Amino acid sequence: MSEIAKRLLIVSNRLPVVIEQIDGHWGISPAAGGLVTAMAPTMRKNRGTWVGWPGCTPDAPAGQLLQEYSLEAEFDLVQVPLSETEVSKYYRGFSNGTIWPLFHDLLGHCSFDADHWATYVDVNRKFAEVTTASLKPNSFVWVHDYQLMLVGHFLRQLNVTHDLNFFLHIPCPSRDLFRRLPWKRDLLEALLAYDHLGFQTAYDYRNFIQCVKAFVPEAYARSYRRQTIVHYEKREIKLGHYPISIDFNEFNNAARSHEVEDAAWYLHENLSQRTLVLGLDRLDYTKGIPERFLAFERM
Repeated sequence: MSEIAKRLLIVSNRLPVVIEQIDGHWGISPAAGGLVTAMAPTMRKNRGTWVGWPGCTPDAPAGQLLQEYSLEAEFDLVQVPLSETEVSKYYRGFSNGTIWPLFHDLLGHCSFDADHWATYVDVNRKFAEVTTASLKPNSFVWVHDYQLMLVGHFLRQLNVTHDLNFFLHIPCPSRDLFRRLPWKRDLLEALLAYDHLGFQTAYDYRNFIQCVKAFVPEAYARSYRRQTIVHYEKREIKLGHYPISIDFNEFNNAARSHEVEDAAWYLHENLSQRTLVLGLDRLDYTKGIPERFLAFERM
């Protein structure tokens, strides 16, 4: 079957929408973020399926809102409902309290909690179950980021035979950092259940190879220019580094719109004697926000 005939099935922690209650009424709107910006245009063209947590409390009418939004967005949204306890332990606990700081070389911010790990395992299994129910024979499965590193493992347990692809959107730590994780081998073996692993940079790609060599010694790797093949349990896993991009045409067309031209003219006219410095980031300790303020002051 050709790649053109395949339908993209994305699995990510969050769906590309925001569901919230305003003035007593539930509503749904597009979400912001790098993954949404990069993937939404492709999903529309492909009429794909997006699996993820809707980001709202269980009492929200998420199913109805997602069905209505899917018609407008031109791709299908499938929810993985999570309880507050699961969100606390899987997302805020293990994903953001352990993996996020560890992978960003901020060991002092890490917590290693066995209960959080157990919930992370359970939630990844739940994502795999919903994904399996959403599969079509021609689905191209693409799992995203550090919250869902175990999904491929559980898809294999559920006898899914599709090619499974995974992309890590954050840094991959060095071997010396990764060895601090009590569940390092579990995590690496689960990642090796995918058929194709992608990383942002060559540095992350090389770090992953070194971690596999150190902690899964029965696996062995062979490199071919920009790609490496890992042989493990009679399978071949492709590794590569692929800097993420945006839909240039969509951004270019938006930049040429009258709304943007008017806004740019307003800034030039009203702030012509000022130097503008713009930063756009989440309020996260890995973003260097205090250091930026000091840099602005010095400038």
